[in-house]
Amino acid sequence: MNIRERVLKSVQEVEVLPSSAVEIVRIAQDPEADAGQVERAIALDPVLTARVLKMANSSLLGGRAETRTVRDAVVRLGSGRVIAAALDSGPLAAAPVEGYELRPGALWEAAAATALTAEELARACGTRAPREVFTAALLCDLGKLVLGPFVCRHRDAIMALAFEGDHAFDAAEREVLGIDHAEVGALLLERWQLPAEIVQIVRWHHLPSSCDESMRGPTDLVHAAEHLCAMAGLGSGVDGTQYRADPATVTRLGLKPSVVEAVLCETASKLVEVRTLRSGEAVELR
Repeated sequence: MNIRERVLKSVQEVEVLPSSAVEIVRIAQDPEADAGQVERAIALDPVLTARVLKMANSSLLGGRAETRTVRDAVVRLGSGRVIAAALDSGPLAAAPVEGYELRPGALWEAAAATALTAEELARACGTRAPREVFTAALLCDLGKLVLGPFVCRHRDAIMALAFEGDHAFDAAEREVLGIDHAEVGALLLERWQLPAEIVQIVRWHHLPSSCDESMRGPTDLVHAAEHLCAMAGLGSGVDGTQYRADPATVTRLGLKPSVVEAVLCETASKLVEVRTLRSGEAVELR
């Protein structure tokens, strides 16, 4: 069995997220689901119930009237932030990620930063991000949880290509392992039966010009957002900025230095609030 085949076997066997979180992600992302369905899924988890209510009543959303029920909290938060609350548990939020040298919580931090930045980028470009963008941004690096042990075992070869050769980190993964974390993430989402639009954004978020033309706009937003967060050092690991920005994405989004600076400032402000909400105390960006 070659490396790629072993990775694919892990995709089918490894429980990356708690089953309750996967179910909430699936329901919350379904455009035909109503607040009652989401409420019932959340109500099965007392810890998540408390987290959702706390988030809905936070200054992050500028809420005035107190939210006392899960259903009202779901309506106030919207599907993207309900999903963020569901993901704020288990390996994504707490475990270190071997191979990528991500400290505990760093993967969730990067996910939250990318999702917030993607929304802000859309706003700065004079549009509104489609609902699948926030969710895809939260999930785009989930494949690292499965691929990390393989990256660790073949670290020297991958690092040589990424830092001494001319490969981007995802290209180095494909060269050595036969697969990259973006494809692994997409396979996980397919296994969980998430919408095809989210699967495609996650699959091509490092290579947006390779995705279907109909999905290029949303994929551009996630691609650019992740690069901007890496530049700012938000939640990055050993792979850091060893990825290549697609010049066509910059052109398609019409990104200018002033826009980039404004977006990163807004993201930094929101991320401080997100960290404060999670920990209950002020946390400095690092």
